[in-house]
Amino acid sequence: MAITHVIVPGSFRAIAAGATRVANVDPERRMALVLDLFPTAELPEGHIDATWDLDKLKAAYAPTAASITRVKDVLQQYGLEVEGASDYTPSLYVAGRAADVERAFRPGLSIYREPGQGAYVGRREGPYSLPSELQGLVCGVHGLDERRVLRRNPRMHDNAPGAPGAASAGLSPTQLASRYKFPAGDGKDQRIAIAEFGGTVFKDDLARYAQQFNLTPLPQVAIRTLGQAQDPTDLDTSVEVNMDVQIVAGLCPAAQITVYFAKFTQAGFIRMIDAVVADRPVALSVSYGACEDDPRNWSKTALAAINQRLNAARLIGITVCVSTGDDGTGCDMFDGGVHVEFPSSSPNVLAVGGTKLENNVEVTWWDAPGTRFEPNVQGQTGGGSTGGGVSDRFPRPDWQTVQVRSLNPTSLNGRVVPDVAALAGSPGSACLMRLPQPDGSIVSQWQPGMGTSAATPIWAALIARTNAKLPDSKKQRFLGSLLYQSWQDATTVGAATCVGVTSGGNASQPDPGIGYEAAAGFNAVTGWGTPNGEKLLSVLSELP
Repeated sequence: MAITHVIVPGSFRAIAAGATRVANVDPERRMALVLDLFPTAELPEGHIDATWDLDKLKAAYAPTAASITRVKDVLQQYGLEVEGASDYTPSLYVAGRAADVERAFRPGLSIYREPGQGAYVGRREGPYSLPSELQGLVCGVHGLDERRVLRRNPRMHDNAPGAPGAASAGLSPTQLASRYKFPAGDGKDQRIAIAEFGGTVFKDDLARYAQQFNLTPLPQVAIRTLGQAQDPTDLDTSVEVNMDVQIVAGLCPAAQITVYFAKFTQAGFIRMIDAVVADRPVALSVSYGACEDDPRNWSKTALAAINQRLNAARLIGITVCVSTGDDGTGCDMFDGGVHVEFPSSSPNVLAVGGTKLENNVEVTWWDAPGTRFEPNVQGQTGGGSTGGGVSDRFPRPDWQTVQVRSLNPTSLNGRVVPDVAALAGSPGSACLMRLPQPDGSIVSQWQPGMGTSAATPIWAALIARTNAKLPDSKKQRFLGSLLYQSWQDATTVGAATCVGVTSGGNASQPDPGIGYEAAAGFNAVTGWGTPNGEKLLSVLSELP
């Protein structure tokens, strides 16, 4: 018997926790997929001497026209349509009926239901297959499972809402810029991207925010929808969206800010990175993630596809800033293990951890993590602590020349996160949140934005403010690896441009009860520490 299909290595994925099969998939249901083709050449890993331009990336990474044509011809035999392709990454965007998707890739599609997500199209536990004619052309198929993988539960202060500037409302943009010594400016001519996966931007709240803090010029936010329309009824996610946007806009009101709305799925993240790479902003802020070693979240093929696109972004000088998570070493796994989140664990991003203020000194953010949090419920903190540790999925890149002992025996020499930190705990960053009230009404109230999700846009804004003042020859460089380069007096760029955090730890509670500890120099809790923006500008201006 002729072999018609071959199993895709690394495509195994476990059924989501608590998921129950409830129905067959309508065979006429239209599905959108992202096929990951083998690139023309492998992208370089580790340190590079100079930032690439988009033409160089396209020549190295985009598949050939002949490869795309061959894949199209095979897919047409199964009734699937190629709707487009990325110009700079090996992504092919494919759509078709669920019945034809099943014939082509044999994923075992069903409708599943799980707590907190509802019903969605998913695939059976295990790998999927490719038509044998696509072997050597396609290395992954994404979009066969629509379960939500990227998560972020916003942490909010437990005090009553207050006016901006009050302790309960968080620090204003001016206070944040002063604390971290941002270079003067407003982000003019800089492009900043923000990744979101649901909710909406409340532009009237942004206008009120701008008025409150006398922002000039008035921030302008562009929206790009990538298979995920804005949803103003999703208030839980909208808290995150508007916190990200307001923090960036408050610090860079003149910047070109674009919010990319994508699906909360593996395929959605890939499409988002494809779009950001093509637009080439100076920074991308990502306040979402999930445990890197949870087989219910990530297949090996998905981890590889996303990481390679993050590498493409790095090569063309986009600093992708990613939050390390808000559950310490637990990563919301509740299994007693020691974990880190992806995509912050990728060696191709700037991983951002969190601090809090105690007596006006920044210490590690730790508020009894390991507890579940209900968004938009007043009178609770929900706990939380900065994520940090050593990856057991990604090796330590050649530029990360630090020594950190792993608490996980399977990750002895893995990528260490975070690289840097900023304010994530009390008093937080002042934000205008749209919240439900006991009487059923919805009111916009001043609340402090908290969590490593609040720390991440601070760094994205700082990178833009810094880039605006750098000499042309020093602009648009990936900051992550630069922080580990040697600098004067046998120190490093990170040590010279950041204020070290030496107090606190990030053990998740109640189990495993172990974590990493802050210490002088680089550590796996706050990285190099919090920024001194003026010093960062000075050093990057001189750094070869």
